[in-house]
Amino acid sequence: MSPRPNTFDVGRGENVIAALLLVSPDEQHRAYSIKDTYTQVKPHVPEGIYPFAVTGTGDYLCFDYRESAHVPKIVFYFTEDSGEEALYPIANDFSGLLARLHD
Repeated sequence: MSPRPNTFDVGRGENVIAALLLVSPDEQHRAYSIKDTYTQVKPHVPEGIYPFAVTGTGDYLCFDYRESAHVPKIVFYFTEDSGEEALYPIANDFSGLLARLHD
């Protein structure tokens, strides 16, 4: 449920993708549901931000569709913060994120 390598750099140091969130409903893995995670995150982030992975610290990697409906940027959502200050840019697109992953 996580890519290899799975470590990426964030402005506050390194972090690890612990799991990719699930699209299909699975009661046994509800904590990893995109739908449930989005419902939890939505009140704390601007519109157009959608989580797709959870990190080892319980924060999220998200697609950021605010500037483009076709090529979302990748942002890191710090759950302890809220709004714009909670988002840290990671990559200009998903391929850019994959290129930044390391051991």
